[in-house]
Amino acid sequence: MDNQFLQQIIATFIGALAAFIFSLLLFYYTEQWKNKRDKKDLSKNIQKEFDYNIAFLKKYKEDFEKIIRQITTGDKTVYLYTRMSKLQRLFIMEAFNKGLLYDYLSIEDLNDLDDLMNHASLGIDQWVMTNLNNYTSGQIDPPMALRSFEFEKSNIEKYVSILERLKAKLQNLS
Repeated sequence: MDNQFLQQIIATFIGALAAFIFSLLLFYYTEQWKNKRDKKDLSKNIQKEFDYNIAFLKKYKEDFEKIIRQITTGDKTVYLYTRMSKLQRLFIMEAFNKGLLYDYLSIEDLNDLDDLMNHASLGIDQWVMTNLNNYTSGQIDPPMALRSFEFEKSNIEKYVSILERLKAKLQNLS
């Protein structure tokens, strides 16, 4: 009887241990699958956000080119809806927080992206509007206004180039 009881205890222990190991393996593989799926989804969303931001900045650059043409001709009826702060960054920030960008981008790339995120702010919108208002009210002369808007246009061109380069680097994630 003792031998049979000992066999039942051992069988129960082995069954419980096997079930515990199976549950650990199942948890591990489901977490791996979930993380891989989340990474793929985040990667697709970053690609879409980069596409949106590139199109957004190209359109914004066209607005600056129009302003530069108007200033060059001496036209003071210049209008611009400043919206640099509307640049999308939700999925970029999530990828930063999850460490995804650190795995695929160099330090230089991360610095460039950070520079863009810091530049796209209400402060830049206010700076642009201040220069535009100062030009239209005659407080600054056309050459100074041209330098300001050409400087911002060159920044926009630089940021489009950065986003296109980073998008190409992150293309293989999804």
